[in-house]
Amino acid sequence: AMLLGMAGCGGSDSDIQRIAAQYPFEGDERDINGNYIAATSGDPVYAPGRVGRAIVFDGSNDFVALPGTLFDTADLTIACWIKWTGEGDMQRIFDFGNSGEECMFLTPCHNGDDLRFAIYKNGIPQYLDLDSIPQNQWTHLTVTLKMDLGILYINGRIATSSIINWNPSSIQSSKIYLGKSNWDAESWFEGHLDDFRIYNHALSDQEIFALASVVEQP
Repeated sequence: AMLLGMAGCGGSDSDIQRIAAQYPFEGDERDINGNYIAATSGDPVYAPGRVGRAIVFDGSNDFVALPGTLFDTADLTIACWIKWTGEGDMQRIFDFGNSGEECMFLTPCHNGDDLRFAIYKNGIPQYLDLDSIPQNQWTHLTVTLKMDLGILYINGRIATSSIINWNPSSIQSSKIYLGKSNWDAESWFEGHLDDFRIYNHALSDQEIFALASVVEQP
């Protein structure tokens, strides 16, 4: 959906420039800043989203590949709306890395019921875990890394935090996927993805709450 920065949520147009990349998925895979061209694989379709339209992955072979040069930063924010319709462990909302041994990912279901954000370096994980999110329901998810702290937000509220001293600069993200893992044996995402954003710094609690408070529109 086309949500330009946070200008409609108490922000300003200058907020748009703070986004490294934003994919509103209004019928294509365009980054609204025009910097990072994505490419689809499989046959993802577009359907009504959280606001406007969203991309839909079938859990079989659909994914979006972002450019491997997207960012190399210590602090970051990744935010998106999802409506998860799949089942099973380790489906990937996103996965940045180059292998299962060195990657950064978010999965709606780990070990049967946990929402997990993890960074793997040399096969060793640092992670944030929560009870799994509901299926068939729009949910806003945000991960921030700042200094040595990782925070996972659900619907704009802090859900959990932990010491995470690895970051995107700690790994080589040559393969950046939405809907697909860097580990071929693991599951593909089944569901809707809308307004996927990457910032090269950690947003504040107030900024994240504003992103998650956008009124749903047809």
